Amino acid sequence: MRTNLEKIFRPIAKQVSKYGPEIAVGVGIAGMITTTILAVKATPKALKLIDEAKKEKEEEADELKPIEVVKIAWKPYIPAMISGALSIGCIVGASTVHVKRNAALATAYQLAANTLSDYKEKVIETIGEEKEREVQKKVDAKKVEKISSTEPSFVRKGKPLCIEPISGRPFEMDLEDVKAAINRLNYRLTGGMEECISLSEWYDEIGLKHTDVSDYMGWNIYSDGLITITEVPSSTDDGELCWVLEYAVLPHYKYEKTR
Repeated sequence: MRTNLEKIFRPIAKQVSKYGPEIAVGVGIAGMITTTILAVKATPKALKLIDEAKKEKEEEADELKPIEVVKIAWKPYIPAMISGALSIGCIVGASTVHVKRNAALATAYQLAANTLSDYKEKVIETIGEEKEREVQKKVDAKKVEKISSTEPSFVRKGKPLCIEPISGRPFEMDLEDVKAAINRLNYRLTGGMEECISLSEWYDEIGLKHTDVSDYMGWNIYSDGLITITEVPSSTDDGELCWVLEYAVLPHYKYEKTR
């Protein structure tokens, strides 16, 4: 019997754990609505208590001291206060979980980026820079092949196709314009106007939409230096020129932290 119950409730528990923050936010919002309703319903009761207190004292309402009004009228609002406190707790708890998850995600991403960088260095040491470049070209050609099959609308006449490496998305732009966009961002960094540039700001320059993480990733002039890209030429299935971009320093989380 216990085994059967575990089979039933284990998937449910996993889903609750996975979507716990979203559930907590939903409960918090529903709780806030309930709090408002309870407060509205409590108001006539509170006013009635105040009226009774005035009759007992035979005084006008404006002659009641604020502290007396609070002492007389607070009890009807107890359910609303409890509901409000629980709702705030749910929302704060959800926020805390999100912060922890984002921190874990940032750590995992940075670890993966460092591992990739170390791996690339060792590959170059082992097989040499020229052969490593040949391998990289084959990898880039695979990216272009995938884009050509899934995004045929991007392969058009006119401006060449470029592939942004973090999101793997294509965009059409002359290579000179790509370099000009990089120069504009670097001018903002070197001109003392800004210390960091987000990935979203780079996407704005090349006409790509922001992603879920692009606001939280970027470069810092003090830790990363200037934004630098390399362009690896490739071609689509139709023989059109395609540039696969690579970042010298990958954008990273917590990029806004200074020296």
